[in-house]
Amino acid sequence: MDEKENDKKDLSAEAEENVEKPEESEVLEFEFNEDGEEDLKKTLKKLRGSLKQATKEKEEYLTGWQKERAEFSNYKKQEDERRVMFSESMRERILSRFLSVIDSFNMAFANKKLGKGR
Repeated sequence: MDEKENDKKDLSAEAEENVEKPEESEVLEFEFNEDGEEDLKKTLKKLRGSLKQATKEKEEYLTGWQKERAEFSNYKKQEDERRVMFSESMRERILSRFLSVIDSFNMAFANKKLGKGR
């Protein structure tokens, strides 16, 4: 159990490292013209660019998560099939061993009857 918990902690630490943190240059800064007034057009252009980039990243993440989810679902199905096949093969092995033992008993009893008849 401890190993699983350590693996989970390692994965969460790795995930935190992979999260992109905004750099100081990415933090929204407002543009001002010579009069000290905010230049709304430039600020709006920056906001639209930032929104476009965030939307693109969101789509990439969403696509990635969907692919991973589908792969995991396929993995679960394959594991279920493997488990079923394994149990069937074990059942076949056990039955074949029992049948060989039953055959041996049948042969032994048949020989016993033949031995009595002499």
